[in-house]
Amino acid sequence: MAMRENWCVICGAVRNLDQFTRTVIHFRSLRERGVVQGIVLSTWFGEIDAHPGLRRLLERYDIATVETADPGDLEWGNLYRQSKQIRLGLELCPENAYVLKTRTDKNMTTALWEGLFRHDLAPDRDAYPGFPDLFEERIAVSEAFLFSPFFASDFEYYGKRSDLQRLIDLNDLLRYCCMYNRLVWTPEERLFGSPFLGSFPITEAYFRRCSSPIRYAPPGEGAHRHSPLSPAGIKLTEGILALTTSHSFGLGLLMTWWAILGRYFHVGMSSSFCSEEPMAVSRAALAGGSLAELLHPSTSGRFLLHNNTGQPDNFFINARNDAWLSAFVNGDLKEDRMYRRFRSVFDEVSSYAFHSAFRDTLACPHPMAEDFVAKLSTITGPQLPFAVVRGAGNSVRGHPAPAK
Repeated sequence: MAMRENWCVICGAVRNLDQFTRTVIHFRSLRERGVVQGIVLSTWFGEIDAHPGLRRLLERYDIATVETADPGDLEWGNLYRQSKQIRLGLELCPENAYVLKTRTDKNMTTALWEGLFRHDLAPDRDAYPGFPDLFEERIAVSEAFLFSPFFASDFEYYGKRSDLQRLIDLNDLLRYCCMYNRLVWTPEERLFGSPFLGSFPITEAYFRRCSSPIRYAPPGEGAHRHSPLSPAGIKLTEGILALTTSHSFGLGLLMTWWAILGRYFHVGMSSSFCSEEPMAVSRAALAGGSLAELLHPSTSGRFLLHNNTGQPDNFFINARNDAWLSAFVNGDLKEDRMYRRFRSVFDEVSSYAFHSAFRDTLACPHPMAEDFVAKLSTITGPQLPFAVVRGAGNSVRGHPAPAK
């Protein structure tokens, strides 16, 4: 593989000067060793000068800077601010560069897997026939959540400069505003989800009607990746996941997410999960493992698939390398009934013919999508309607009208 030109764009406010200084020193050392060729800080007006001596440090270390006005919290919240910073930082990178987007704080620094800067990101187009080339290559993310479509960490990601620009460009505000639960999506889900809604209509059909399968909670409670669930929350989530993984529409959505991960992303950026030794440990643990164990928080940890609480009562199971998906695709897991069912649906949605044929509109709602949300409502209670459509005789089509 030809040598890449790698750049690093550090984004954010300088909240913790010590952490930021360590970040700058680390990436400067990578540049001195030829791992990266350029470093950019993209921040707000006033952030650098708020710390005496910081501008001089950046100049001495030859760190390029771009400063701009903080747009504040609009409806898109933090994603809008992040997008402005990364977009301006990318403009200072060479057109042929590969770029690591990172933060001024909450970054990997020395834990970053240096092999990432030479890792092959070419997509496997043959495995996903017909999938549109939304990006030239795959984009690397540090972690992705198995049960939560489009939820991947946005703290750090890496890819071709043109692909990262494309990722920002494909965030379609108008399409996103046509989703009933648009205020439920996190900035990460908006960043990595909005680009796919138009090309993969099953995802839009789902999120017009429902929230992420693991984001429901009993009244008065929340469902967060950093918090354990109550007994009632566990029961609710297990019921929703049982429906999602047994219903053709729900499983179709979940397997579409896994196919999108396989086609458009590389999962893993940490040396503790992606270097040679932990990858070998992951593959050995996964060999012959059952999908049921892999997907339950009480047993997923043995496959190096953890959640943020470290407890068996939180279903935000995340992957920090792609060994699990390779084991699933390559048939290394136990071939039981659950695996065969998941794999059959995965193979179906891995061909773009499925997505080209999928239709769901207000005039002609997809019958399995309607059936799924009706069954989901028996578990969660009535879903808020995305839209109410009334036809002749005041009949209701599409989504149910709210109770009067």
